[in-house]
Amino acid sequence: MSSGILEFFRAVRPGTVLITAHVNADPDAVASALLVREVLESMGFTARVCFPEGPSKLSKKLIERVGVSYEQNCLCSDADYVVVCDTPNEIQLSDVKECLEGKSVVVVDHHGHGSIAERAALVLVEREASTTTLAAEIAQSIGLKLGRELSTLALAGIAFDTKRFALAIPRTLRAAAWLLEQGGSLEEALAGLEEEPEYTERVARLKAAQRAMVIEVCGYLVAVSEVSSFEASAARALVSLGADLAIVVGGRGGEVRASSRLSRNLARMGVDLADIAQRVASVLRGEGGGHKGAAGVKIRKRIHKGALVRGLLEETLVRVLTECEKP
Repeated sequence: MSSGILEFFRAVRPGTVLITAHVNADPDAVASALLVREVLESMGFTARVCFPEGPSKLSKKLIERVGVSYEQNCLCSDADYVVVCDTPNEIQLSDVKECLEGKSVVVVDHHGHGSIAERAALVLVEREASTTTLAAEIAQSIGLKLGRELSTLALAGIAFDTKRFALAIPRTLRAAAWLLEQGGSLEEALAGLEEEPEYTERVARLKAAQRAMVIEVCGYLVAVSEVSSFEASAARALVSLGADLAIVVGGRGGEVRASSRLSRNLARMGVDLADIAQRVASVLRGEGGGHKGAAGVKIRKRIHKGALVRGLLEETLVRVLTECEKP
């Protein structure tokens, strides 16, 4: 499948490519975008990288730690092509979604098809644990030589989305092995993913725990809570405290957000939070997606937070109960 993107760019005239990813780009999004930049530049294209509203705090620290350099440039008026990494839906691009208009769009992602795929000239979407794995396969297929810095960043991107390789499949490990052969340091990559939450994030986690409503379903603990920010971090914290399913809602200024997380026990049942997020978001006219065990919904209109929580909770509990009733 990775050959498809190479065939596409070999068949078109060289030009300028804007490479972008979702808002608050995590290490997987950042690493995959920078790998794709390296590939396209080696093919003679002018490639620029744009992370809408900047990379995440962790990604910024990681980039600085491993020593990878890039110039943030979101100018798209002269771009001939747009490559979207690790991002299925337009709303996750913030204002950069306007850059898709009138351009040849290519998607490289592992979440599944979303609204961007509907307008794309080429879609490389595979059910892998990380988008960086797909980007590394593309780089490997053309014999690209990566330096220690970019290889280490790519290892960190894979490690981040695979929960330190706990979700790895054989192709994940093959890509990681190639990155190690390129000079990447797994030790440095893992160290770069360690972070101490700042004060406001720790407060959000504690408030989420304090406000949580906990119910029991089929022997599983479901926690629902509300914070004003750091919804994803709060949901992860609730799972670490013992919840099998955590749903945390938040948002402000006309935007409502929710993050959901599963424990490993519930994830093994086959519940898919990404599918649930997409279904609920479509009903509420928002955008949703993510992974089987971690997903989010964003709605840019004034609705009551309870409506979003209710939708996610009802849809998720139906899936859980269905799985519980199986022999």
